[in-house]
Amino acid sequence: VWIGGSIHPSMFVAASGSITIIKNSTKASIRGTKSVFIKGSIFSSTVTVGIQEKVISMLLKDLEEVLSYLRNIELALVQIFTLRGEKAEEIAPFILKQAIQLLLEQKYSDFMQLNKQFIQVVKNHSRRLEKEWLELSERLYLLFADPLREEQTTISYLRQLIDDADVLLQIYNEESRPESVLQASFALNSILYSNGKIHIMSKGVYNCSITALHDIAIKGVCRGGEVIGRRHIDLDETGSAAGVKTNIQTDEVGEIRIGTAHPGTVIQIGNQRYEFFALRHHDTAMLNSEGFLTIT
Repeated sequence: VWIGGSIHPSMFVAASGSITIIKNSTKASIRGTKSVFIKGSIFSSTVTVGIQEKVISMLLKDLEEVLSYLRNIELALVQIFTLRGEKAEEIAPFILKQAIQLLLEQKYSDFMQLNKQFIQVVKNHSRRLEKEWLELSERLYLLFADPLREEQTTISYLRQLIDDADVLLQIYNEESRPESVLQASFALNSILYSNGKIHIMSKGVYNCSITALHDIAIKGVCRGGEVIGRRHIDLDETGSAAGVKTNIQTDEVGEIRIGTAHPGTVIQIGNQRYEFFALRHHDTAMLNSEGFLTIT
């Protein structure tokens, strides 16, 4: 999506790929799955990038567990009917439904909660997901959660469900997903989130909540608010001479580099925290091999 002007108050922009905005965003909501590039400034807006990627990662994790349970359930059903001298393929749907419910209650009670959770996550994000996720969720509901529907309760239906879930898992696990990027010139009183990186290119940020799952780089002043990244955070200038609280946080393996840190700048790496009470220049903060915060 390419927008040649500005995004005005109360407007909502969403795209399944990249979004480029030539001018500004004011009191708006912007959501892109791959990248958002704002050539101008962000005022009192919410901009998110890569939320879908986060949802997919969560679903893939759950689907791996679901698939493991499905295979165990299919094997258990075959064993049950073999012991009775019957073929699972010839069992009437209502009898198979009863056998499945008995297995879920007595042996696979954890699956019931996992299945419910998977279905709910798909439902909550249905507008952002491809149709194969919606179809898989519906089939899991019909087979395991709907007590009234029996026509789909056959061993061949379960086996096809296992095969399709396995294919979906392989496709999305192998798919190459480019790292998400959120880029702008300036931001004020805004919420910025990226599943990948955030780059503020020139004028800095004021009183913003900024979160990235990878790196953050801010040119200009970072004053007030919070900046949270999981890897490297690179800032030209933080805080102010008046001591405005500015919180910078990263994970244990992360690193924080600040060109000029004013009093009121608070950095945290892992659970180690430090506040600047005097003006400092060209500082790099990280945890040493013993897990203590070092600033050089």
